[in-house]
Amino acid sequence: MPNCRILLASPGVLCTLRPLALASAALFAATLAAAAPSQGSEDLLSRARELREKGDLRGSADAFWAHLLAQGDDWEARYELAQVFMGLGELDGAEKQLKAAILVKSDQPGLWARLGQVHLLKSDLPQAEQALVRSRDLAPRDPSVRYNLGKLYERQDRAQESIEEYLAFLEVAPSDPRAPGIRLRVARLLDGSDQSARSLQQYRALVDLYPDKPGIRQMLADALYKLLKYDEAYEQYMLVLEQKPDNAPVHFNLGFIAKTRGDLETAELEMKLADSLEPGQPHTLYHLGAVLFERGSYEAAAAKFAEVAEKEPEHPQVHYYYGRALGKLGRTEESRAEMEKHREVTQKLLSEATGPGTMGDN
Repeated sequence: MPNCRILLASPGVLCTLRPLALASAALFAATLAAAAPSQGSEDLLSRARELREKGDLRGSADAFWAHLLAQGDDWEARYELAQVFMGLGELDGAEKQLKAAILVKSDQPGLWARLGQVHLLKSDLPQAEQALVRSRDLAPRDPSVRYNLGKLYERQDRAQESIEEYLAFLEVAPSDPRAPGIRLRVARLLDGSDQSARSLQQYRALVDLYPDKPGIRQMLADALYKLLKYDEAYEQYMLVLEQKPDNAPVHFNLGFIAKTRGDLETAELEMKLADSLEPGQPHTLYHLGAVLFERGSYEAAAAKFAEVAEKEPEHPQVHYYYGRALGKLGRTEESRAEMEKHREVTQKLLSEATGPGTMGDN
């Protein structure tokens, strides 16, 4: 079968096309030739593209096949046929055509990139990586290849490699419609990799792009807060509140910043507001209790600590401060009981952290 290699030039599958399929392709080509005797290979190629534009993907695929009967080394037509197969959801067919095209033109990054995409769609990540890396080596400034490699590495939990590919994508295509979403993913990946300082650049860029989106600005403020850049975080949080005043986490963080500055009155007001917006959050109640304790409001502080102790009985610090507040109120026995709970919980947590048999019973 002399046309076998032309039709299916793909490693490992040469000459495996069934006679019926070959006959059908030949019959189609003969039919086209009979209908238009002067029609050549280029006419078939034009017809294939015309059918594709009209949405007749099956007819387009048949026309591409007929063209390839005469021009089996036309790697560009194979690339186009692969795209048609992808549109039809026939990924195996697309893969075969791309591999056949690569046999003819292995230095074309677009062929490798599309093959990598096919492998991604087939969830064959090792083969996808191999093809995409080859494409990247040939065309390092192709944004789509960088984007797909970033996605691939992210799916494999290879955070650092994903970050670098996404950053390369942002460098070569900062105005790409996908860029804002990728900036956010990079920032979060950096946060998750304990690289919060690097994430600031991405959050700042997002705020510049979307200055009227309070959620984006809050991400920047939170990143600054985690890095203890309280002055700038405070400014950003205040801008968030201009657009979204009933934001409990922002009010809590403003209260904590005020506490670090020694402004206990503001800290109490902000934390009480946070608690009114999202009532009963143990984290808020605990820190509000701490502020009240520092202000000498021992009765109110004890009440907040009691709420936390009920919600989180194995919170070691709340038992300690609850005991201290009770002591200030002269409730000595209750204070001792809370201090004992603090000791027991702390010992238990230490034992769990170090594992059995390491603490000893000396």
